[in-house]
Amino acid sequence: AVRGRTLLWNATAPSPCAWPGVQCDVADASVVELHLPAFALFGELPAGVFPALKNLHTLSLRFNSLSGTLPADLSACTALRNLFLQQNHFSGEVPAFLSGMTGLVRLNLASNNFSGPIPARFGNLTRLRTLFLENNRFNGSLPSFEELNELAQFNVSYNMLNGSVPKKLQTFGEDSFLGNTLCGKPLAICPWDDGGGESGANGNSNSSGVGG
Repeated sequence: AVRGRTLLWNATAPSPCAWPGVQCDVADASVVELHLPAFALFGELPAGVFPALKNLHTLSLRFNSLSGTLPADLSACTALRNLFLQQNHFSGEVPAFLSGMTGLVRLNLASNNFSGPIPARFGNLTRLRTLFLENNRFNGSLPSFEELNELAQFNVSYNMLNGSVPKKLQTFGEDSFLGNTLCGKPLAICPWDDGGGESGANGNSNSSGVGG
């Protein structure tokens, strides 16, 4: 359904477990990982594929040219833990079903054309340790993400976000927020905060940036 580099998959084989990029559970021969990075794939992901992959825990399609929206039946992959879709051309708002995939530990949607607000319902993904959303077209304010206690890697740089950085996210460095209209720790103080310290705070921030 998608086009790109020939995958050399033998579609007549009784099992896909020997195909390049496919890893299976040796116990029951079910597909558990699908790695197709930088295979020059383009086109839209078809519907009807993912319901057959109920044991899939890692899907990596990074560094391709896939476009369109994510198929809704990806939600059938209830065992999914790692989803790597960075460096493609996916577009539109992040589909609501993604916020219901509560087993996700690593989610990378960076460097696509996703737009609209960052879903506040990502807070449902309480197992998340990695959330990379940089280099998209997200707008609006950052959700508080108070529920994401496991989050260790986070980046929303170079979008169209505005407002203040929520307290929960202020432990991440300024590189996680650059290229937006955001303010507050670790960035410059917000104009609507205490104006008495604004000049000093901005000065300290600039000085720190130059020194770093």
